[in-house]
Formats: sequence, C-alpha cells, structure tokens
Amino acid sequence: MKTTESINSLTRSDEIIATIEYNGHQLASLSRKNFACVDEVVRTLVTLAGNFVGLAKLHIRNKTQGWNMLMGVASHQRRRQPLLASESLPSLAAGAAASWQGRQLSIPW
Repeated sequence: MKTTESINSLTRSDEIIATIEYNGHQLASLSRKNFACVDEVVRTLVTLAGNFVGLAKLHIRNKTQGWNMLMGVASHQRRRQPLLASESLPSLAAGAAASWQGRQLSIPW
C-alpha cells in the first residue's frame, strides 16, 4: 500500500497537468515536466495566474503516476508602494490640484 507521502511525490520526469480557476474562470494552466515538488507547481501556477483577490481552486494531476489533487489557494491584493519620506501629503495634493484644475480628483487611500 502506498503512503500519503509517496502518492503526492514528484520526480522530474513526471508529466504534470495543472489549472487554477477563480470564480468559474480558468486563470492559467500548464502541462509540462521537470517539477521538483508540488510547492513548485503551485508557485508557478499562481505566478502565471497574476493578480487575483480571494480563493481560487487549484487542480494538479500527475499523469505519469496517476494521482491528482485539488486544493484552495488564497490570494490578496498586492500592496501599493509607500510614499517616499520626502513627499508630504500637502505637497502631493497641491501638485495634483495644479495639474487637475477644474476637475474632481480622487486619491485612493
């Protein structure tokens, strides 16, 4: 009988087919060999999927060994770059007001 560790193990020659789905839409998929571990497959697929916020469904199939797994992957929005120390809010607002005269300005916080 196979142990859990051997069921989900990978060798570099295993053919892996994987997809990531978010809100019923496929964000990315891949089919290739040369993965060292399941974590590497997950990282690659999440990187290919790009930015998404929430919970996505990840399906990994090892075609060579005959096993598959389904898991949830949570992601959050990437944080914006912080303001530079030399930039103050009043100077930013003054510069924006000068370039946007007569128009409404919305600053996301």
